[in-house]
Amino acid sequence: MNEIAPVEQHDLALLDSLTRQARVYAGNAGMNMIMLGQTLKQAKALVPHGAWEDYVTHEVGINVRWSQFCMACYERYGENEDYAKLGTSKMQIMLALPPGTEDNFMQRNDVESMSTRELREAVKQAREEAKAEAEAEARKEIERERKARRAAEARAEEFANREPEISEETAEELRQKDAEITRLSQQATEAVTTANELRRENSKLRRDNDETEALLLQTQELYDQVQRELHSTKSAMAREDDDTPSKIEFSLESFDAAVGEFMRSCARLPYMGSAFSVMDHGQRAGYEQLLRIVEGWCASSREALNTCVKGEIVIE
Repeated sequence: MNEIAPVEQHDLALLDSLTRQARVYAGNAGMNMIMLGQTLKQAKALVPHGAWEDYVTHEVGINVRWSQFCMACYERYGENEDYAKLGTSKMQIMLALPPGTEDNFMQRNDVESMSTRELREAVKQAREEAKAEAEAEARKEIERERKARRAAEARAEEFANREPEISEETAEELRQKDAEITRLSQQATEAVTTANELRRENSKLRRDNDETEALLLQTQELYDQVQRELHSTKSAMAREDDDTPSKIEFSLESFDAAVGEFMRSCARLPYMGSAFSVMDHGQRAGYEQLLRIVEGWCASSREALNTCVKGEIVIE
C-alpha cells in the first residue's frame, strides 16, 4: 500500500479488511464475481483518486478491466443468485442488454440452457427489438407533438379570424374612457402651454426687475450727486457775504449739457408704467421722493427765470 496516499486511520483499516475480502473472492471469480464487484465498489470509494489501477493490480491482484467488469455485474445484477449461477461469460454477454430489461429477458429465455452463441443472438435480437420499440415510441411522440402543434395553430387562426366579442356596455365604457383620455390630454397640453407662457412672463418680469434695480441704483447715484452738489453750493453761499454778487458761473451751454446728461440717464422713466406696477411700496416711494425733488428744483428754476429786474434776468 506504499503507493496509495495516506488516508484516515479508520478508513485505512476498513480498506485493509475489504482488500482481504477481495483477495478471497478473486480466488474463485466465477462463483464470487458479483460479491467481488460489490467489494471493489466499496473499496474504490476509499482509494485516493488516480491510485485505483495500482490498487487493483498490486493489492487485489487483478487487472483494471476485470475489476470494471465485476463492478458492472454487481451494479446490473446485484446479489441475485439467478444471475450468479450463469457464469462469467453469460453475465458478460447479458451486460449488452438495455439497462432494466434483464429480468424480462430471463423470463422469456432459458439462459442457463443456451450456448454462448445462442445467447449472443438472443441479446442482439432483444437489443434490436428495444431499439425498434424506442424508435416507434419516438415516432409516436413526434406525431403527437405534430398533432398538438397543428391543433394549436388551428385554434390560434380561429381566434385571429374571430370578431371580438364585446358587449355594448363594455363598448360604451371604452368610449367614455377614450373621451376622458382625450380630455385629459387636452388639459395636459393646455397646462404645458400655460406653463411655458408663465415661464416667458416670469423671465420678462425678471428682466424688467433687473432693469428697474439698475435704474434705481443709477437714480440713487444721481440723487446722491445732486445732494452733494446742493450741499456744496449751500456751504459756498453761506461763506459769501450777502451783499457780494454771486460768483457762480452757470452758462446756457452748461445747463444744456446737464439736461442732456439727465435725459440720457432718465429717458425711460415716463415709460416705466408696467415696471412700476410690480414694484413694492418702498421702491415706488423712493421714486416719488426723487421726483418731488426734481419737480421742486424745476419750479424754483422757472420762478427764478421769470424774475426780471430792470429788464434783466437775475439768477438767484
